[in-house]
Amino acid sequence: MKKLTKQRMDWRSYLGGCSFAMGLMLTCAVDAAERVHATYGFIEITLPVSDLEVYAQEGRLSPTLKTYSKFLKPAQLADLREALKKRIELSPDVISQFLYTPTGEKMLERASTLVKAKSQVSSLQALRSAMILASTDPQGLTVLSLMRNYPDSGIQLDVAQGIEVFQSIRKLVQQTNTSISLVQQRSDRMAMSSPAARPAELLNLRKSGPYAWDVIPLTLTDKRPRRVQLSGPPREFAADAYVPNLVRSAPMPIAVISHGLGSGRTAFKYFAEHLASHGFVVAVPEHPGSSDRQISALLDGKADDVSNPKEFIDRPLDVSYLLDELSRLNQTDERLKGRLDLDRVGVMGQSFGGYTALALVGAKINFESLQKGCDRSFSQSLNLSLLLQCQAQQLPKQDYAFKDPRVKAAIAVNPSASTVFGLDGFKGVQAPVMLISGTADSITPPLAEQIEPFTWLPDIEKHLILIDGATHFSTIDRLQPTERAFVTPKELIGRTPEVARIYMRALGLAFFQAYVKKQPHAAAFLNPASIQAQSTQPLLLRGISSLSIEELDRIKDALW
Repeated sequence: MKKLTKQRMDWRSYLGGCSFAMGLMLTCAVDAAERVHATYGFIEITLPVSDLEVYAQEGRLSPTLKTYSKFLKPAQLADLREALKKRIELSPDVISQFLYTPTGEKMLERASTLVKAKSQVSSLQALRSAMILASTDPQGLTVLSLMRNYPDSGIQLDVAQGIEVFQSIRKLVQQTNTSISLVQQRSDRMAMSSPAARPAELLNLRKSGPYAWDVIPLTLTDKRPRRVQLSGPPREFAADAYVPNLVRSAPMPIAVISHGLGSGRTAFKYFAEHLASHGFVVAVPEHPGSSDRQISALLDGKADDVSNPKEFIDRPLDVSYLLDELSRLNQTDERLKGRLDLDRVGVMGQSFGGYTALALVGAKINFESLQKGCDRSFSQSLNLSLLLQCQAQQLPKQDYAFKDPRVKAAIAVNPSASTVFGLDGFKGVQAPVMLISGTADSITPPLAEQIEPFTWLPDIEKHLILIDGATHFSTIDRLQPTERAFVTPKELIGRTPEVARIYMRALGLAFFQAYVKKQPHAAAFLNPASIQAQSTQPLLLRGISSLSIEELDRIKDALW
């Protein structure tokens, strides 16, 4: 039995994700101009910025730093030096546009509770100015360049709150790692009682199927009264339909792929092609208010935020309208006429697309959960995906129901949905669900966004898959940046993303075969033994089909 012993969430990877989220949060909590003033109650420690620069560049401790270094372990000193120099790959355009959006200002507001200007300068405005100027520095955006560009003679750090944040991170990491171990142990026990499928069958899941396919581009305009009533003006969006070249076949099942925030129709092109080669018609919509085009519009000054709260309404409506259009084309278009089975539909979504997929199988927006989760203090809300989820608070408060009876199963990869649905919202799911989680995901943390929500699902066919060491971006195929956008750091993509994409092909195909095509033998490909048999170093797999709220709570409470 392969053991999951190496790839765990640690505080450095968590802070790395925070720093990537526009260079704010905790990694940037040590910037200053000439001096750093760290206060704890009535005690204040002052460090010259020049001492930190010398240490970062040369590894040499000044007498002042040497005094305080006695309280740190050698490994912690090395981490400090690395953090001071680490470059965050964000262009000045991205920084300047994002930090003036409501989401950016929310992040600045939270960060400025820890990092404050020593004088009466606005801490929020000072931090924003420093970040924009530092992003134009020849050495790029680093903590040191922030120090050099901070528009005040000094900066004050609230050590007491910093300790509270650090303790919260440490507790979160401990709970996450212990919960991952719980899933691993459950998977190992279940694997011993359920034989794995034959190796040849598992290998076939990874291979392309026998069918070629054509891609049919579609342009859709939704003018339905429901769309106008819930969201506003008609919505125009594009979609691609991957149609297998089957002659005289029975109507084919449909798979819909919903991309994540800031992504697009090519993000899971490899998965669409794989499903099409195995006889699925694959429909891939672009959600215009939360796609890469929205990011481009933001950079061009034509949009005021990375996403609009109405996207929580528009995304599931996009998919339902796309299915309506496919139904119409199934009657009228010679290329598709009679070839589509609209009673057998599965939806796969990643990140924000995971929200979309879950909404279509019955999960419901929960305003009580949103109020509770979004009103917490900075140290209690270290889940970066809440910056997106909490936008849903701005929606008119009513009972939103996006369940589409044509959707028979859903795959949610790194979903961002825990707070927008909450426990009560997840209770509405009444179709088979597979949640896929990366244990090194610092954007949608595995415990908060996948493991715990898995326990909230009702008694349905459900699967939780852990890819050990995978990140939020490991399964995405198209990460090519535009000329003005940011480059996703390699640390956030993680090691061997090609392995994660192999898993996505195999597990996604098996799930849709089992619950959309209704092929009973395919369920055996998803039992814990079969999942472990597909593991490939360095990203090992574990999977379970049951875990109770009580079991998980006992683990979390033991570490309180």
